[in-house]
Amino acid sequence: RTVTNKRRGKLHKRALYKTAADAMAKVFKQRDVRFTPKTTSVMLLQDWSGSMGCNKFKNASVATHEVGRVLQSLKIPFAIYGFSTRCTENLLFKMKSFSETFSTEKYKHRCVNASHNMHSNADGDFILWGAEQLMRKKCNRRILFVLSDGSPAAYDKHGNTDIMAFTQNTVKKIEDT
Repeated sequence: RTVTNKRRGKLHKRALYKTAADAMAKVFKQRDVRFTPKTTSVMLLQDWSGSMGCNKFKNASVATHEVGRVLQSLKIPFAIYGFSTRCTENLLFKMKSFSETFSTEKYKHRCVNASHNMHSNADGDFILWGAEQLMRKKCNRRILFVLSDGSPAAYDKHGNTDIMAFTQNTVKKIEDT
């Protein structure tokens, strides 16, 4: 939208008549672009399986942390979770919930504590869970980031043995909604 009656900006031709009566008249207009972060919610999911060991885990953690810092500064609501699977038990690690303020120290502490549980992973289950959490948020835009090496390697809780196909179908189903 355009806001008129400004001291700087683009000349507002319809307001030029004001200069005849007042030399200090506000005869400019400016575009007002308002960013409303409350219309967006973001979920970051990080793969914490054994195949993400060493540099993959470190790089994904640093990337997640930096995205978290940016989202916090923009005041965009977001949550961060790590995920792994032990046998048929899904393990979810809360790094930051939607209601918490992002803290570097808290994030590092939670990463260190949870990193001892790196096993297998059922990406499709966690992507589905993340999408369901986002759908509960009242917002116009929902963004789900998944940081993974792209190698799901577990039986999911539904008993699917073809975990790659399940993950791909899950992603397609979410994208279609």
